[in-house]
Amino acid sequence: MANTPNLQMPYLSFNQKGKEATHNQALNFLDAAAQLTVLDRDLATPPATPATGARYLVAALPNGAWQGKAGQIAFYFGGWQFLVPSKGWECWVADEEIGLRYTGTAWIKVKTNPRTGWAASAGTKKRGSYNSDTASGTDTAQVLAALLDDLLAAGIIST
Repeated sequence: MANTPNLQMPYLSFNQKGKEATHNQALNFLDAAAQLTVLDRDLATPPATPATGARYLVAALPNGAWQGKAGQIAFYFGGWQFLVPSKGWECWVADEEIGLRYTGTAWIKVKTNPRTGWAASAGTKKRGSYNSDTASGTDTAQVLAALLDDLLAAGIIST
């Protein structure tokens, strides 16, 4: 049976028996990939009693049900399934409150939650990248100063 090109979700086929199982499997993949938030990225061993829908970024040197899946997204729906990330994927790591972006070979930290659209890769500054991660999420004055500097430079405001 053929799969979709990006998420590898199964297509329904003509005269297929049990179409609801295939459809539900595709919904699980979509549920796992949309608004991607993982609970943890440091586990190499799967949790013993994961909640349905739980997602993890598999750490290096994984074992058990995660063996050979390092760097993939593990998600639980009655058993472990995996998403192989593509270059450009972003996810939020809940236990660390950091964003990550997949480069095609590795996950790298971004400065803030990628869903906000205000993130820049660590060590870079882009116009419009106003976040406070540089001071543990508390340096609002620094964020406002950067915003004002860009507004002044663009001629939107004057002194």
